[in-house]
Amino acid sequence: MAKIKDVYSNDDYYPFILYCENHGYEEMTDLMKCQFQNLRYESEIPPRLLSKIKTLYVLYCKAHSSEFIQGIKTAQKTAGKAAPDAAIENELELYFQKNADKLIHITDITKSIGKKAKRNDILKILEVAPWCKAVDSTTYFYASKA
Repeated sequence: MAKIKDVYSNDDYYPFILYCENHGYEEMTDLMKCQFQNLRYESEIPPRLLSKIKTLYVLYCKAHSSEFIQGIKTAQKTAGKAAPDAAIENELELYFQKNADKLIHITDITKSIGKKAKRNDILKILEVAPWCKAVDSTTYFYASKA
């Protein structure tokens, strides 16, 4: 993986290098998180230089597409494995245990949890929970851990 400093090595890019250092961007794949449209407002980078920065980034992405595809896959895996809130997970498990003899719909789950968690957060927990099995994308049932 190439360092941003190596790709943007010309002195003209110094304000961008400072911006990247301030935001924790070290490697070119880190720039996937960079919001170039806000760069002009957050730093003292003139529009002409911003245009050159974007162009060089696009050219680099095209030349090293496999590197960026791997970076996207890694980011998706780590985002999916973010630690869910343990309290919400315990509350969900208790709800499933109480309703172990029924099929449980996502609408019932969200009503039981209330505003403690969003639907997407609940779905992420249910995807990896060993005590939950899916019938379809909206219906689940309790499966004991044993």
